[in-house]
Amino acid sequence: MRVRVSFFGLLKRLAGEPDLEFHLQEGSTVRDLLLEIGRTVGERFPDEVWDAENQCFSPLVSLFVDNEEIEDLSQPLQDGSEVFLLMPVLGG
Repeated sequence: MRVRVSFFGLLKRLAGEPDLEFHLQEGSTVRDLLLEIGRTVGERFPDEVWDAENQCFSPLVSLFVDNEEIEDLSQPLQDGSEVFLLMPVLGG
Protein backbone atom coordinates (compact mmCIF):
# COMPACT_ATOMS: atom_id res chain seq x y z
CA MET A 1 0.00 0.00 0.00
CA ARG A 2 1.05 3.58 -0.60
CA VAL A 3 1.26 6.23 2.15
CA ARG A 4 2.23 9.85 1.58
CA VAL A 5 4.06 11.77 4.32
CA SER A 6 4.18 15.57 4.28
CA PHE A 7 6.54 17.58 6.47
CA PHE A 8 5.70 21.14 7.48
CA GLY A 9 7.72 24.06 8.82
CA LEU A 10 11.07 23.20 10.36
CA LEU A 11 10.52 19.49 9.68
CA LYS A 12 10.30 20.17 5.95
CA ARG A 13 13.61 21.98 6.01
CA LEU A 14 15.27 19.25 8.09
CA ALA A 15 13.89 16.41 5.95
CA GLY A 16 15.17 18.18 2.85
CA GLU A 17 11.92 17.67 0.97
CA PRO A 18 8.28 18.50 1.61
CA ASP A 19 6.82 15.05 0.85
CA LEU A 20 7.85 11.42 0.77
CA GLU A 21 5.92 8.41 -0.43
CA PHE A 22 6.30 5.04 1.24
CA HIS A 23 5.22 1.65 0.01
CA LEU A 24 4.24 -0.52 2.97
CA GLN A 25 2.75 -3.97 3.38
CA GLU A 26 -1.00 -4.26 3.88
CA GLY A 27 -1.86 -4.03 7.56
CA SER A 28 1.06 -1.73 8.37
CA THR A 29 0.68 0.59 11.34
CA VAL A 30 1.82 4.11 12.14
CA ARG A 31 4.73 2.50 14.02
CA ASP A 32 5.78 0.63 10.85
CA LEU A 33 5.70 3.91 8.96
CA LEU A 34 7.88 5.60 11.59
CA LEU A 35 10.47 2.84 11.17
CA GLU A 36 10.56 3.56 7.43
CA ILE A 37 10.82 7.31 8.01
CA GLY A 38 13.72 6.64 10.39
CA ARG A 39 15.54 4.53 7.81
CA THR A 40 14.99 7.14 5.10
CA VAL A 41 15.51 10.52 6.77
CA GLY A 42 15.93 9.93 10.52
CA GLU A 43 19.59 10.93 10.52
CA ARG A 44 18.65 14.38 9.20
CA PHE A 45 16.69 15.25 12.34
CA PRO A 46 18.34 16.49 15.56
CA ASP A 47 17.83 14.58 18.82
CA GLU A 48 15.19 17.09 19.95
CA VAL A 49 13.02 16.03 17.01
CA TRP A 50 13.86 12.36 16.33
CA ASP A 51 14.52 9.71 18.98
CA ALA A 52 16.90 7.41 17.07
CA GLU A 53 17.00 4.79 19.82
CA ASN A 54 13.22 4.33 19.85
CA GLN A 55 12.73 5.21 16.17
CA CYS A 56 10.03 7.80 16.77
CA PHE A 57 9.49 11.54 16.82
CA SER A 58 9.70 13.48 20.06
CA PRO A 59 6.49 14.67 21.73
CA LEU A 60 7.19 18.08 20.16
CA VAL A 61 6.07 16.68 16.80
CA SER A 62 2.37 16.39 16.01
CA LEU A 63 1.39 13.50 13.77
CA PHE A 64 -1.85 13.50 11.80
CA VAL A 65 -3.22 10.61 9.73
CA ASP A 66 -6.00 11.51 7.32
CA ASN A 67 -6.60 14.78 9.22
CA GLU A 68 -6.83 13.19 12.70
CA GLU A 69 -4.11 13.69 15.31
CA ILE A 70 -2.63 10.32 16.26
CA GLU A 71 -1.00 9.21 19.50
CA ASP A 72 -1.61 5.46 19.22
CA LEU A 73 1.24 4.18 17.05
CA SER A 74 -0.50 0.81 16.65
CA GLN A 75 -3.21 2.40 14.52
CA PRO A 76 -3.37 0.69 11.12
CA LEU A 77 -2.82 2.72 7.97
CA GLN A 78 -4.86 2.44 4.79
CA ASP A 79 -3.75 2.49 1.19
CA GLY A 80 -3.62 6.16 0.19
CA SER A 81 -3.39 7.49 3.76
CA GLU A 82 -1.93 10.96 4.08
CA VAL A 83 0.30 11.65 7.06
CA PHE A 84 1.24 15.17 8.16
CA LEU A 85 4.09 15.93 10.55
CA LEU A 86 4.55 19.35 12.10
CA MET A 87 5.96 21.13 15.11
CA PRO A 88 4.14 24.02 16.76
CA VAL A 89 5.56 27.44 16.12
CA LEU A 90 7.03 28.90 19.28
CA GLY A 91 7.77 32.48 20.02
CA GLY A 92 6.49 35.52 21.75
